[in-house]
Amino acid sequence: MAEDKLKIMHLVSAKIIICILLSCAGCANQQINWQKAKSSQTDFAIDNRECIEIAKQLARAESENGKSIIAETFELKKIECLVSKGWQAKKAATKEKKIKLQPPNTELNQNSLSGFGLTINLPPEVQLKQHYKSNSGPTEIDKYFFKVAGDSYLNIIFQNSPNNKLLSHPYPVKKPFTEYTYGYGAKAGIKLRWTIFAGKTGNDWVMGLGSYYLTNNHQRIIIVATAPFSPPSEPIPTGLSFSKNQQQEINNFIQQWVPWLNNQFPSEQTPAKRANNFIKRLSRKLVISF
Repeated sequence: MAEDKLKIMHLVSAKIIICILLSCAGCANQQINWQKAKSSQTDFAIDNRECIEIAKQLARAESENGKSIIAETFELKKIECLVSKGWQAKKAATKEKKIKLQPPNTELNQNSLSGFGLTINLPPEVQLKQHYKSNSGPTEIDKYFFKVAGDSYLNIIFQNSPNNKLLSHPYPVKKPFTEYTYGYGAKAGIKLRWTIFAGKTGNDWVMGLGSYYLTNNHQRIIIVATAPFSPPSEPIPTGLSFSKNQQQEINNFIQQWVPWLNNQFPSEQTPAKRANNFIKRLSRKLVISF
């Protein structure tokens, strides 16, 4: 039975990772320019603002609670709106200087995993189930697959893409899973983006956390945690995807994994934070001088 669970969770995790790597096709060094005959950028700005509002409404309508905005749905609806108004997307390749990137140089210790100059503190009672390296053209993948206490599974992947520019974008959620909620790093800010998802695959209910952390424009760390959860104990309310008991389990999963994820990456020094730190240092100097 335990082996069957491991196979199911491994297959789910593998499917998720494949979706992640395929989504990188949209990360190339290209910029999208919207064009329309006899229309100016001012015309585009007007249509774009209108499409943003329409996309927000549609994304909210398709979310679990009818209030949050599903990022992937929002982008899709905005593009559909612009196309319906006659705008066409033109991709223009942008030149970028090639930089020499260091390989992940990963190292697994008893309680931590290091790579790209960062150290990830592993959850308690982890067991390494698989480790492999692979290449797809110049892109390097270094993947670790762990079993965690409580029938949870953890994928940690180091991706090195010297020929692609990786952008900060939401973790993609594909059927049969549904996006439950999403967020940014509490300390790392937009460099860390995570999504909570859940759904039924075969006869099993699975919930998970998927995340991207950009170390730079060509390297990122992908972390995916998955766990089984209970089937509905009562009818699922109309318009929702999960019953009350399932929502409680997903919320407990969030409380377990999101704080852990946030603690794995350093604080991002935003302009506001740098200004605030400068003021604090200046204030200390003034106090000392007096």
